Amino acid sequence: MKYILVSNNEHNPDDRSWYYDDFGNRVDKETGDFVILVQKIQENVQHQPIGLVNVNNKWVPKQMEFDFG
Repeated sequence: MKYILVSNNEHNPDDRSWYYDDFGNRVDKETGDFVILVQKIQENVQHQPIGLVNVNNKWVPKQMEFDFG
């Protein structure tokens, strides 16, 4: 698997370093590895963890302040 930064030439099949296979996957022209296009991150995103609890076979957010059971 290969990660490639998105550039301005992604719309032109002759200029990009990957192609679409018969199943719609992006494949590197040289190595044959699957390609994932990624954006350059501009800011540091902080994700807050969320607690989940299984209620009647459905995962729902757990209320963290009051644990009644």
